[in-house]
Amino acid sequence: MAERRVSRTPSGKQASHTGAPQFFSNSQGFSTGDITINTPQGDYVDNSQHTTHNHYSNRPDNCDKGTILDWIDPTQVTSIQASVLRNTITERTLNTGKWFIESKPFRRFCQQKSVTLWVTALPGGGKTFLTSGAAEYIEKEFGTREDLALGIIFIQYDNPRSARDLLGALLCQMVKSSKRAENYAREFYRKRVIENREVECTKEIINELLRGAVSLLDRVFLLVDGLDEAEDPLKSALLELLVSFRVNLLLTSRPLQDVQLFYVPDSITLSVEAHKEDITLFVTERIKSSAKLTTILQGNRDLIARISARIYETCQGMFIFAQLQMDALCYLRTRNAIFESLSKPPSGLNELYRQALDRINSQPGDDAAIAKRVLIWVRHSFKPLYPSELQDAVAASQNPTAFDPGDVVPFSVAASMCCGLVTVKERNRVRFTHYTAQEYIDSVVFPEYPRPHSLLAIACINYIRFHLDVIASNSSLDDGGVWEYLSLQKLFAYTCKQWGEHARLARCEDSVDGDQGRIDSTISGFVSYLSKGSSSSGVFGSAEITGSVGELLAYGRVRQIIREHESKGDTRGPPGL
Repeated sequence: MAERRVSRTPSGKQASHTGAPQFFSNSQGFSTGDITINTPQGDYVDNSQHTTHNHYSNRPDNCDKGTILDWIDPTQVTSIQASVLRNTITERTLNTGKWFIESKPFRRFCQQKSVTLWVTALPGGGKTFLTSGAAEYIEKEFGTREDLALGIIFIQYDNPRSARDLLGALLCQMVKSSKRAENYAREFYRKRVIENREVECTKEIINELLRGAVSLLDRVFLLVDGLDEAEDPLKSALLELLVSFRVNLLLTSRPLQDVQLFYVPDSITLSVEAHKEDITLFVTERIKSSAKLTTILQGNRDLIARISARIYETCQGMFIFAQLQMDALCYLRTRNAIFESLSKPPSGLNELYRQALDRINSQPGDDAAIAKRVLIWVRHSFKPLYPSELQDAVAASQNPTAFDPGDVVPFSVAASMCCGLVTVKERNRVRFTHYTAQEYIDSVVFPEYPRPHSLLAIACINYIRFHLDVIASNSSLDDGGVWEYLSLQKLFAYTCKQWGEHARLARCEDSVDGDQGRIDSTISGFVSYLSKGSSSSGVFGSAEITGSVGELLAYGRVRQIIREHESKGDTRGPPGL
């Protein structure tokens, strides 16, 4: 059965909290039938990205750079931005974007002061690659000058940040790249934090620090990629402040003429699209990296040139279009098939995504089902998952009655079944290849999995119960062994934190073939044994309990062990229940 297109469905809340994740805690109640489920408020957010430090007044009175950077950027947005830059540089085909670096607008941007260059392109037009290339060039050209500083931020639709966090990341990069900015921030910190005990680094303080640091430098290059992916209030907050600094400002976005005319009417505008030279380099390198295409084409330069020319003609100015077309060619087996495919170019990105789903559906055995579960988890999980988490998640959602580790498909294998729709991006998280791919998947319902949050809720429950049962059945595990065991279960923290929120959203999904009763029964039984397992009464005989006494005891033991380890400051294992 073919997928049907529908309107966007709820996908859960955006991540907002900053503390260490807690299992089954900070909850709010909701009802499913006669059972009340406690669901975590907010989303599970990886601890390494969102640990907020609120203890600066208790630190020794020192002004080392690390302390100052932590104060400015407690949620480590700077390291995330650096990861995005590294990944973009790695993904960019060597020598692409040279035409941009050599263009008159960019040369003027580099050579003159207080220049704003606004680069516009269609979605997937290669703006982020150009930004990374510009950053590399500026660092190479001016990196040794103490009177210059460089800052870069990448705005991402699926990882929203506040203006304060993004501006803080820019400030941190300036402090790292300029001794003058570092000394200014150190003196500011000494007076305001150590002497006056102004502990919190607010947005107003960030703005003051930025303005002061900029005033000390001969030139500051600030690069903001993906401005169109920001909500309007964030666009306004960034532009109002950054334009007022009179720095060298490089902005990239889809065409935003009204915003541009309002905030920076005197900016240089450069409208770009996928460049022919870049497409040729990309296609050539992609063929070299594909054993199948290399074997089929046998290094024939004329054939490779024809493929490059045809892809350039049909890519509609979008680099992502060329990438997806090359993904499709990698599934073909003959020269004739390749050129027949190129003779019938898709009408647009949605057509390319539809063709990718057609290739997924045509895969043998369980491959199509595995690929669809990958897409569902990437779309509907409340945080981007690591590959190790995702492969457990896909296995947990295979069988509606139980999780079996023997069902785990290595991530690299599962990703290859997704026909180019997902990739591993910054900080080793799995995401859609492009935000337009997510927009397309938003409109698709897979007949095999019509209720995504129901699928994910039951998968989370089965995953938790499996590991509680392992602990309950292994009497030789001491408390340290339980801690070590849980720390190795990659998806355990996510499932414990988010199963209830998936269950709540499952209640909003349309029932299919009367399956709501089965889903409610699974959730209700799980809630029952959790509530009994955490009770001091020790009552386990209720008819509502579907879990074993061993599972209940294991749950109580797990709670106690994790809390004890957390109280000792042990962060090796999962966070507390």
